Amino acid sequence: MRVCLLALLGLLTTGATQAPHAVGWRFELATDAARRYEPEAGDLAGPGPRPVAITIFYPAAAQSEAPATTYRELAGLGAYDRYREPPPTAFVDAQAAALKDSWPDAVARETRSAREVAPALGKYPLVLFAHSTPLGMAAMSENLAQHGFVVAGVISRGAERGRYRLSVADVQAMGEDLRLALGVVGTLPFVDASRVGVIGMSNGALGAIALANATRVQAIVSLDGTVGERAAARVLPELASAATPASVPPLLHLYAPDNSYLDFSELQKRPGECLTVRVPDVGHSDFLTFALLRPADPSQSPRRDRVADKFSAITRLTRDFLARQVTSGATGPVRLTESDAGLGLKTAACRAR
Repeated sequence: MRVCLLALLGLLTTGATQAPHAVGWRFELATDAARRYEPEAGDLAGPGPRPVAITIFYPAAAQSEAPATTYRELAGLGAYDRYREPPPTAFVDAQAAALKDSWPDAVARETRSAREVAPALGKYPLVLFAHSTPLGMAAMSENLAQHGFVVAGVISRGAERGRYRLSVADVQAMGEDLRLALGVVGTLPFVDASRVGVIGMSNGALGAIALANATRVQAIVSLDGTVGERAAARVLPELASAATPASVPPLLHLYAPDNSYLDFSELQKRPGECLTVRVPDVGHSDFLTFALLRPADPSQSPRRDRVADKFSAITRLTRDFLARQVTSGATGPVRLTESDAGLGLKTAACRAR
């Protein structure tokens, strides 16, 4: 289904709207010597400097002979959410956990990207992707890379040990991990580190704000983010530099309405541009690649069979917002089309006028 997104004052003419690129990806394990991390039992390296696992999707020079990546390969990298050096069994366990509710052949399906292929010429704006796994971020990230963005996702982990849990300390650590990733990926020759957006999935929206408190970013997209839930009022005021943030970028919050924790009070306090998009009849994980890997269940919702179309709309809205804010610096509301309305999407300002 073709979903058209209108930008303010006409169609964009930036690099992000040119003909699609081929897509490459790479995985890097950076370390932060200033912070110590204790992995879970069974780790092959043991305690040491904090690891920051970064998956990068980027515009590639051309369609290469390199084999396309399978979802199994990306799913296995989820093992880095609690280890510095995962044991072999952790990769298998991560694959099984990520794909347990997917179509039977999902593990063998090919993505639209190939590993370690040459990047396209030029410099491209950077989008950091918070609080997802390489598999979860893959579909949206590949689409963004096809349209001229470099996307770098950081796997979340606990502030000092083990897996991530929702707490002020762990959200702050996520923000610091994103900042380290910005420093690492921003030095790549095909990245324009002066143009930066952040996508925050779930608690990643809080991590995106933690990053914006510390450094300048041009835009934040919240994918069913906790910034629109009750926990935001507990976490956000306690983050470093919350009272004097380095930037308060425009924010687009896409959310599922069937959520007993919804609370837009923190969004309503944000100055500047802040928009919400209501996406009905989807689950939390449908804002990620899993929308394309799991079978539709019409018995769960009469419109559940349109979840792939809704994920496409979410992806295009995200891309449009980032293209305007990060690439062109335009402002103005996201406008939905008849196709979007047919999917039940609705948009509103965060604050009542």
